[in-house]
Amino acid sequence: MAELPSFGPFQLVQRLGRGGMAETFIAERRGLAGFSQRVCLKRVLPALCANPVFIAMFQEEARLAARLVHPHIAQIYDFGADDGQWWMALELVDGVDLRTLLDAVRALDQPMPLDLVVLILTDVCSALVCAHGAEPSVVHRDVTPSNVLLSREGAVKLADFGIAKQTSGDQATASGIKGKVPYMAPEQALGGRIDARTDLFALGVMSFELLAGRRPFDGPTELATLSNLAADRRPDLAPLAPHAPPALVALVEQLLAPAPDARPESAAALLDVLSAHAPPLRARRALGVMVERARVPSDASVEDVPSSVMVVARTPGTDVATPAAPSPALAAPLDLPAPAGTRAAAHPATPAHAPRVPPRRAVFTLFLLGIVVIAGLTFALLRGSIPLPARPPAAAHPASPRSVPRRADSEPDSAHRPTVTAVPTTAPADVAAAPPTTRRGTLVVTAYPWGFVEIDGRALGRAPVRAILDEGEHRVRVRAEGTVKTRRARVVAGETREVIVSID
Repeated sequence: MAELPSFGPFQLVQRLGRGGMAETFIAERRGLAGFSQRVCLKRVLPALCANPVFIAMFQEEARLAARLVHPHIAQIYDFGADDGQWWMALELVDGVDLRTLLDAVRALDQPMPLDLVVLILTDVCSALVCAHGAEPSVVHRDVTPSNVLLSREGAVKLADFGIAKQTSGDQATASGIKGKVPYMAPEQALGGRIDARTDLFALGVMSFELLAGRRPFDGPTELATLSNLAADRRPDLAPLAPHAPPALVALVEQLLAPAPDARPESAAALLDVLSAHAPPLRARRALGVMVERARVPSDASVEDVPSSVMVVARTPGTDVATPAAPSPALAAPLDLPAPAGTRAAAHPATPAHAPRVPPRRAVFTLFLLGIVVIAGLTFALLRGSIPLPARPPAAAHPASPRSVPRRADSEPDSAHRPTVTAVPTTAPADVAAAPPTTRRGTLVVTAYPWGFVEIDGRALGRAPVRAILDEGEHRVRVRAEGTVKTRRARVVAGETREVIVSID
């Protein structure tokens, strides 16, 4: 690969992408005594350098970004021009954007873990509190998954204030319709007056997508999407996200109210609700693990993930597509109280358990028990003594009158117990390949930090466990020292999927 040239004070290291107005690079600026800093360099395309309107927009973006200093906003480090070509040096986020992570989770046919949903929403809301509280106030106007960057450390950064709008007083009129149609508030789509609650509507659309795996107003065309938005024509969230607490569902429904006055009055008010029920500290670490997995090329297996892989997040406004691979669900459900004026159904809180480390004697006993279980199951499988019951057809479930047809992974668990051929192991890589079959797939269950696994009521020993299962849904149960976690996993014929369950 030919070395890229230098540009102004930067040495270009790697091209990230090129969009219709700018191109981005990983760039390095070096100084005295071995000082070196890597940044994301955003550079205006040469063809637009003579366009005064675009240059003015680019300069305004830099001025706004420089005023917004916050842990959950991607920072700007420097700004300038070299030979008439304007550039910005931005914070380099080592990870993926939320769009990439959503695509990876969707490929697993599993919902985004609730702890991580609340973590992401809380951090983005915190960034909006900073922007809306600036003087004058700044409305982002493009709060979408592609503009939320996630790092390997679990950091969440709101980026790309390229079409942000400064407001005079409390409101401003949008200068033209700017933003992405599926996330626009009605007042933004109609070119009306916007304020901070316009961003809260977009956050509601993103929340709906995080919980349901789809956007609320999507139609076959952009015009159909706008028509759905104008008529407030969308499915109810509750049937699409049966795993979500009623209070969280009610909060998202409030964010999607067509009238701005019916939404939360400010990002600060919304943050107060979310912050009072912040997810556990392990959620940020779990998010970092999911980001690491989502950065793996799609043709690589989970076992092929190198710990030193370095992939930089897609930069908003460019055409770079970061490869995505399925990411495991890692976090347990979270309960939220109902916002004022709503009436939430009873939802028992998940008991909190402090992380516990098994004593040495218990570990040794469990180790011996694991050896016995492995030997017994292996012998039984070789002898063919484990019965393989037939799987009955799944029961039909009526759809909600306002919702679209439910996906297979949102159906309640059936009473059947499909065929299981499982080999508990000390590491998934040690397991022999699955026997050839056209209607079976492989499910790898890992427990963090440890746990015993049952699939469809059948004990399979200590995790990690690799099981060869009939195609369809299966119930995974993991227990450790009195703590029990249950997950649903969908197996696809000929594929290997992974479920990671966090026990604390």
